[in-house]
Amino acid sequence: MATPGGGINTTVALLKQNRAMVINFLKGYMEGIHYMTQHKDHSLQILQRYFQNSDMTAMGYLYDETTRRLEKDLRASQESIRFHLDLAALDDPRATKLSEKDFWDASLVEEIRRSGFIDQLYKR
Repeated sequence: MATPGGGINTTVALLKQNRAMVINFLKGYMEGIHYMTQHKDHSLQILQRYFQNSDMTAMGYLYDETTRRLEKDLRASQESIRFHLDLAALDDPRATKLSEKDFWDASLVEEIRRSGFIDQLYKR
């Protein structure tokens, strides 16, 4: 994702053992992003329930801030990855020597993109 607030992580071992499962998980995550951006009212209800907060102004702000930062194809920007590495460097200075490419494998999202899944999802 393009926001420095999170990400989706897994191990190399899991990718080798069950790449199809990880791809299916990512597709489901993308469907969740699509649903959230297309169904604001229901998404606000869900946010209220999980945050246990009935303040619609606060939930509206959370929704707007979240959806504004979501990348429908889950492509992380280099700036976002660098932000996390710089944050890690506060605890371990060796992180400054790492490259964005050391921790980001875009092959999964590229495979999903090439399959036409994202285009089909947003045509619905």
